[in-house]
Amino acid sequence: MIDIVDQLKALSDETRLRIVNLLYDRELCVCDILKVLDITQTKASRHLAYLKNNAFVKDRKEAQWSHYTLIKKENELLKLLVENYLRKEDMYQEDLKKLEKYFELKNEKCAI
Repeated sequence: MIDIVDQLKALSDETRLRIVNLLYDRELCVCDILKVLDITQTKASRHLAYLKNNAFVKDRKEAQWSHYTLIKKENELLKLLVENYLRKEDMYQEDLKKLEKYFELKNEKCAI
């Protein structure tokens, strides 16, 4: 069983909160996260591992890619945090806009 203190510690980092915000609506590859947040692969992986160890995210492998999904089921803390706080802050809104723009560009490249 995960300790609430450990879970709160996992959410006490800005980068991890930004990752939670991005993962709230969709599964993402590590490469998507690092492009949108402009962080290194090492930093993204370290923060994702911390979130995974505290039961906030799960991963699945597809070839050499790791895809992450937020575990929202029965997690009122995440719902409250994202919907009532993060989504109302400029930085987190900007991250979501960057993510949409990133996918638009990515889809355009794939269509060529």
